[in-house]
Amino acid sequence: MLGVIAMMSSLEKTRILIGGLLILAALALGAGAPASSAPTPAVDVVPLADPAVPAAPADRPARSARADAAASSERETGESEAAADVLAVMEGGASWYSDALAGRRTASGERYDPTELIAAHPALPFGTRLRVTNLDNDRSVEVRVIDRGPFVAGRVLDLSRSAAERIGMIRAGHVRVRIEVLQYGV
Repeated sequence: MLGVIAMMSSLEKTRILIGGLLILAALALGAGAPASSAPTPAVDVVPLADPAVPAAPADRPARSARADAAASSERETGESEAAADVLAVMEGGASWYSDALAGRRTASGERYDPTELIAAHPALPFGTRLRVTNLDNDRSVEVRVIDRGPFVAGRVLDLSRSAAERIGMIRAGHVRVRIEVLQYGV
């Protein structure tokens, strides 16, 4: 990973930095900002407001329709699908790390382990939990951001081998995904 960064020109590094800043700005502005005044993000940002879902009563904390459906599904099947509220949604290209990088330190200082459910994102804070859904087959996996990247135009996420296997993208190498932020890292 560091070798790739060293070989990049300063213009490429600047473009990646600007792209990351645009993503952060889009996330900070949220769905409430007028579309005409917001900068164009490097990824598709999907608004989270759902007018069909009524507001929660004042005596009960607000939950999203997705959280209610997950809780209902958990009661019916006994399986636990993450019932956390989604904080932001993005779409973009994803690829997966090479096994040759196993054991190397990531940008967060952790070592890359292909068997863990982890990811690299250009700008999200380390420790951020994401639900990643392959838009070709609708399979999802939850991952934790521990690295920076990918450094390829049009891609916004690198997944570990294990995460890539769970969403069925090993053979394709890269796919279009929906990224749901479940919890921001620190």
